[in-house]
Amino acid sequence: PQPPTITHQSPKDYIVDPRENIVIHCEAKGKPHPSFSWTRNGTHFDIDKDPKVIMKPRSGTLVIDISAGERVEAYEGVYQCSAHNELGTAVSNGIVVRQS
Repeated sequence: PQPPTITHQSPKDYIVDPRENIVIHCEAKGKPHPSFSWTRNGTHFDIDKDPKVIMKPRSGTLVIDISAGERVEAYEGVYQCSAHNELGTAVSNGIVVRQS
């Protein structure tokens, strides 16, 4: 068994390209495999409530679909990923998502 450690995360400053989906990386390892959650601006970011947001399987990476002309401002902010299993929690850096 081993507590989670973050193995890959997006840079601290993420500039959105409005022609592409927003992809915020968060990968972690641990035994058992960690589950992932996100905060945005310090509060829980509920990905299940937004059909535009998916989390990749066995990963914490978020994909936000802005192809239909969603306003990027709706998703700007400071994102932070947590990976947790029964042995502990690992937290990513704050990742600032913004337009250039």
